[in-house]
Amino acid sequence: MKNLPVLICTAFIYLSAHSMSCQASTAPELSALEAQMSVFKEELGLSAEQEAELRDIMSSGAEQREQVLKKYGISMDDDKKAQLNFREKRALMGEMKKTKNQLDERLRALLSDEQMVALKALQEESQQAFRDKMRNKLR
Repeated sequence: MKNLPVLICTAFIYLSAHSMSCQASTAPELSALEAQMSVFKEELGLSAEQEAELRDIMSSGAEQREQVLKKYGISMDDDKKAQLNFREKRALMGEMKKTKNQLDERLRALLSDEQMVALKALQEESQQAFRDKMRNKLR
């Protein structure tokens, strides 16, 4: 049972984007998304169509993750810790995995295998930061 928060955090590692840097609802978040998209375009060699679709995928994925987190009383915008019982943590982990799988399907349909590998490498750092923040959020 002690490993459950680690398991939940591991599920978040595989999310393709850090929710705060992808959600484009405020000016700082919008500029973070644009900066990230600029790097993706250059490093992945995205076409204009791929860039527009990737922006949509990343934004909708971030919104879905935010909705799941909100459902469990978790906000990434504050330092408040979430107190979840075992069953809630398992449910959260399941919903986050489902969201991740849906996002990955959309990305695989859009990007080539080489682009997917490069995208995952680019996102590794932000995923680690998100995982660390989630560890601090859950009690």
